[in-house]
Amino acid sequence: MRNLQRFHVYHWLLAGFFVVAYLSGDDAGLGHAWLGYGLLLLLLFRLATVLTGSRGFPRLRPVAGAATGGWSAAIWGKGLIWSMLLAFVLLLVTGVLMVDNAAVVDAGLQLVLPVAMATSISQLLAGWPQWDAAQWHEQIASLSLVLIALHIGCLLCFRLPMVRWMLGLASQGKAAPDQAAGHALPQPVPYRLTVSRLRPETADTLSIELALPAALQPLFCFQPGQFVSIGVEVDGACLWRCYSITSQPGESTLSITVKRVPGGKVSGYLHDAMQVGMTLLVLPPAGSFRPRSPAADLLLLAGGSGITPLYAILRHALQQGSGRVRLVYVSQQSDSVIFGPALAALQARYPDRLSLTLHLSASQGRLDAAGLTTLLADGCHGEVLLCGPEGLLQLAQGCLLQLGVPASAIQQERFGPAAAPLADGGNAVSAQITLHGKQHAILLTRGSTLLNALEGQGVQPPSHCRAGVCGTCRCKVSHGRVSMQSNQVLTAEEVASGWALACQAEPLDSTLHVSFDEPVPAARAPTAVIRSVAWGKNKV
Repeated sequence: MRNLQRFHVYHWLLAGFFVVAYLSGDDAGLGHAWLGYGLLLLLLFRLATVLTGSRGFPRLRPVAGAATGGWSAAIWGKGLIWSMLLAFVLLLVTGVLMVDNAAVVDAGLQLVLPVAMATSISQLLAGWPQWDAAQWHEQIASLSLVLIALHIGCLLCFRLPMVRWMLGLASQGKAAPDQAAGHALPQPVPYRLTVSRLRPETADTLSIELALPAALQPLFCFQPGQFVSIGVEVDGACLWRCYSITSQPGESTLSITVKRVPGGKVSGYLHDAMQVGMTLLVLPPAGSFRPRSPAADLLLLAGGSGITPLYAILRHALQQGSGRVRLVYVSQQSDSVIFGPALAALQARYPDRLSLTLHLSASQGRLDAAGLTTLLADGCHGEVLLCGPEGLLQLAQGCLLQLGVPASAIQQERFGPAAAPLADGGNAVSAQITLHGKQHAILLTRGSTLLNALEGQGVQPPSHCRAGVCGTCRCKVSHGRVSMQSNQVLTAEEVASGWALACQAEPLDSTLHVSFDEPVPAARAPTAVIRSVAWGKNKV
């Protein structure tokens, strides 16, 4: 049975036993007693999974800061959990003493005490006039119910993603129900965050820490693997790029890690001009590139700066989960390894759970299918997350499928610089673009997005999130066809009438006519939540 199924089965079995035992009450007699003991055995089993580190079961204590409450929520949750465990132990003791089994209690005490002392204690308990086991049992049972209710309230307030996961409502990469019904999603609003620290990781990679005011921490609650969109003003234009979050949930700062790309306007600005105390426009976290189970075994493959989301996922899985993690990191050379010292420290701290393989192309040669299959073979028993250049991900996808990994267990996140124009027309698409009343003739490659191609040829259409979430790059395709990797904004009717998102639109025909000047359709009724999927992130 897979890890996710193990915990789901246990969770619902425990809930079912508790409900039946509570509803049966005293009327069920012996059946009620057996249900109660079954519930206690399930709880003891859950405690054993923590002590033995069984895979498939999250840690008993709550994840610090994994939700909106931060450390305060974690402390409350931890206190409630241990209070409930203590109450359950007291229930067991008083439940045993309620039964007329003095001989059993006497025999049990004789296992650890001299016979005379054990008999004296048993007689003392039996004849103690102040002791009313039934009354104490009832009071402790009421206290347990109160603690359970408080714990459920704590989960609903601070651990809603975990509740949705337990209920089987969590989804990966699917459109929100309201969107499927034809409703447009609300556009996120950017906030200004102050740079609190700059930390070089390598010669061309910089980590930027952004202070999170207490008022914004609930809004910027995230899961490891998600990203934020950063806006900077360069040459009089506000340019937006997506960067993976590399900090951990619950921290007072939000960190991103930026690799300088030759000719990249935004990455160059962040490396050269950014100083502590300056501010950046930041959209709330988005994306669904993260493990489906909080306790699953993980196989992670990173290429170059693709380590950034996987580094956050890796740390969170080791610190808060119980599964094993295998990381295969492909980099050009040793001095270009991002987070190298931190990864080595994690491997030393978790030698039994973390397996780290570093492949340096400059000294070990470029990976081929056979070599990559060998590297990936040892970790193919759990979830698989891949992030890196397109070529590496295509190669890895083929290797994993050949190893028998189901496609449903593989998640990918691609990134790459803007596409350059092609000199030949073999794989080129001719596009006529209307922007701000001007006509632009460009060439783009099949497989590249319209937004990347425009920016690569000096044309800057409006854009924000670059992940199909905000709708800023909405455009109208009047001739030709496009496909979108992700669409969290446009309704089915709008797509059918030719509307597309430039950051996600890839050409299907050899010629396109696209306009950014068409009047935007009237906004539909907004929904209450924003679902987002991050594909094709541009890190230039």
